[in-house]
Amino acid sequence: MDKPEACTSHDIVAQIRKIFKGQSVGHAGTLDPMATGLLVLLLGEATKLSSFLLNEEKGYTARVQLGVETDTFDRTGQVLKESPCCLSEDQIRAMAESLKGPMELKVPVFSAVKVKGKKLYEEARKGHAVEAPIKTMDFYELETLEVGSNWVELNLKCSKGSYIRSWAHLLGEKLKVGGHLSSLRRTWSSPFHLKQAVTVETLKNQPWEQLAAAIPLEQLLSHWPSFYVEDRDLVLVSNGQLSYGLKGRLRPFYQRVLDLKTGVKIISKPTRQLVALLEPAPISGEFKIGRVFHRR
Repeated sequence: MDKPEACTSHDIVAQIRKIFKGQSVGHAGTLDPMATGLLVLLLGEATKLSSFLLNEEKGYTARVQLGVETDTFDRTGQVLKESPCCLSEDQIRAMAESLKGPMELKVPVFSAVKVKGKKLYEEARKGHAVEAPIKTMDFYELETLEVGSNWVELNLKCSKGSYIRSWAHLLGEKLKVGGHLSSLRRTWSSPFHLKQAVTVETLKNQPWEQLAAAIPLEQLLSHWPSFYVEDRDLVLVSNGQLSYGLKGRLRPFYQRVLDLKTGVKIISKPTRQLVALLEPAPISGEFKIGRVFHRR
């Protein structure tokens, strides 16, 4: 989906649930209300893949406003400090493009991260003093698009759990003028791209099966090796079991899967449908059932 501004990811999920008449709906990473762009939603049995897709890397187009620092690290917050920005475009560009790689940054106080069982933003809104935790965040493939006298727009990718707001705040600090995130659009959520996405209105008015945005379950986790089964093995896997013979035939995949940091997709040979996901079990040196999919 292509999420518009000023609505939450939960709002989109609720609308999709209505369209699909109560079918279970999940997601592969929320977007803040201010942010727009790619929101990967999972329907029905695909919700079982949420934990796998959440770990994938993300890509964004971001705009940072310099000279103004806010308590949320973005334009929705209260202004804490304003400073004149007398920097050249070359200075801004050079500093922005230097801030890449793994780094230890503060999580925004206004975020859903929990400290001692309490969400930071809830405590911050109550006026309670909170200490934001430090977290390793990785930013890479930075590409500066445009630079103004007090702003910069760029494309960048980041690891799971990284906050673009924290990066924008850091840029302001490094340039000694302060800064905040003024706009954010998600363009990529591996392996999906914004060009595949549709709006809620499009989904309401067209048969969803005909849309390129509707990705079949079998095409997800495309970087995982696939293994086809039939007959007795298919029945057993569908019931969450692996036969001794199937374990033996899967053994040559084990080291490859460890190297790829993936699992194995078990596909029904007769129907070509995804039946289960197998994950490596380091202690036994064999595969174990991770997820089983029940198809109509």
